[in-house]
Amino acid sequence: MAGEKSTSGYGITVKTVENSKQEVNVLVEETSPDNNAILPQIVSYPYTIIETDVPLNNITVKNSDGKNYSYYDIQRSFQPIIGISWVSGNLKNIYKENNFIFLEVQNSNKVSQFFYLNDNEESENKIKDLKLNSNVTIKYALGTPQKYNNNASFPLTEILLPVDKSSFTDSKWQDLSLQKSLDKNMQLTLYYDKDLEKENVSNTNIYVVDSDGTRIPTEATLSDDKKSIRIIPLKPYIANQTYYLFITSDVTSNIKVSNQGYRMQFEVSVQ
Repeated sequence: MAGEKSTSGYGITVKTVENSKQEVNVLVEETSPDNNAILPQIVSYPYTIIETDVPLNNITVKNSDGKNYSYYDIQRSFQPIIGISWVSGNLKNIYKENNFIFLEVQNSNKVSQFFYLNDNEESENKIKDLKLNSNVTIKYALGTPQKYNNNASFPLTEILLPVDKSSFTDSKWQDLSLQKSLDKNMQLTLYYDKDLEKENVSNTNIYVVDSDGTRIPTEATLSDDKKSIRIIPLKPYIANQTYYLFITSDVTSNIKVSNQGYRMQFEVSVQ
């Protein structure tokens, strides 16, 4: 509800919860820091958790300004993936403390964000190829934050390294038709005439990058009939930007191909 904030000090407080005839109405108040408070420049995502045993479609949340949020509003909105977000930026540091590994990523506005992993062998393998002061894309969950140095740190789910820009012109990739004037909320759908294997439909085999080679996190989902793939960005694309979609030949491992895969350039120009 409150969305992304550039400092700490924001919050969401539950005022009342009404449960009537299997319908839940929740009244919340979104709080802001004092105007005179000195706060660190750190991105935060105010949230609260309410447990209930009724279906999602029977829950309505109203804030102190009278704005309603319901399950159907979420379904109609652009963002169909709840609780997941991402950020790209410069990897400034990696810290270890209290059985956690913390990554500090600084965005283009020089604002640092922090993400954490459990300190174990699996996490060590995730970060072993990372280099400080290199660009990374971090996919993370809007779950329970950990504190590092009084900064909120969110659970990291995936680290995406940039793609070499030479792949934009590499002849090993077969080009699909250029798509222009696409909407920033656009969801791509790929159609096939043969069944696809679910295990081949992954973010490793299907991915989007911007003109700098930065990975743009998406979710690729296979249709029930196994003949189409929908590609959903976790955030809207940026207008007046060029992107590249890559579909590796591993997606169609049961179909013979003579190249590394397919590449499609598309331009987003509609706000």
